[in-house]
Amino acid sequence: MENSGSFKEKSFFNGVYFGEFKSELFHGNGKYTWSNGTIYEGDWVDGKRTGKGRIIWPCGKEYKGGDNGGDNGPLKGENRYIYIGNWKNNKKDGRGTVKYADGAVLEGCWSNGVLRSGVSRFANV
Repeated sequence: MENSGSFKEKSFFNGVYFGEFKSELFHGNGKYTWSNGTIYEGDWVDGKRTGKGRIIWPCGKEYKGGDNGGDNGPLKGENRYIYIGNWKNNKKDGRGTVKYADGAVLEGCWSNGVLRSGVSRFANV
């Protein structure tokens, strides 16, 4: 059974999904809201997040971009920063730049979410 094109809602022990299905799997466009308040809204294929989407955490952190592990989508942090760079397994990985609200910029190489080498500077505002 392919996408019906219509949206339906289904509750789970840890949250609620509203979107398109293929058989019993999330497939197409949909939104999952976990019981802790985290939200993923975007593309699903065979029950897995994929393609373009947006994740919003209860603390205010937000990520927009691909959910395929290598996209360069921006992450807006709870401390008013934006990360633009590579991702792997939902962690900063590869080249990336963090821009803080006070004008500071941190550019470098990340591995498994940790900055391994980089340069910090203040932007000319």
